[in-house]
Amino acid sequence: MSENLEIKSGIICDLIRREDNGKFIFIGVYSSDIRIKTFPATLPLCCVAIADIADGEFEIEFQVLFDGKELAAGKGRIGVTRRGAAIVPIQNILLTNLDAGTLRFQMREVNKEWQTILDIPVLPL
Repeated sequence: MSENLEIKSGIICDLIRREDNGKFIFIGVYSSDIRIKTFPATLPLCCVAIADIADGEFEIEFQVLFDGKELAAGKGRIGVTRRGAAIVPIQNILLTNLDAGTLRFQMREVNKEWQTILDIPVLPL
């Protein structure tokens, strides 16, 4: 387990916007599943990790698995001035050739264990 990052939960949505005052707007938030009209599908998604984060700066990685296979991955840096609860937005995740199954969103501090943000089923409409 990472000393700097502890995932508590997460949200999947279509779009994340940040206002001039620093507030986030989540558009098209999914609840218990993602419903799709036709398969295979292409979905642009965003993930919001809610985590306890240490102060300081460190590198993170994220991945999206579909039924255990990696569909998307990336890395970035987090810089926090005060330890505590934080929102970590991950934007513009393009998932292609999706079929019915389960998506797993994960994050970790580089070279630490993966932590699951959330699992969400993809189902026919």
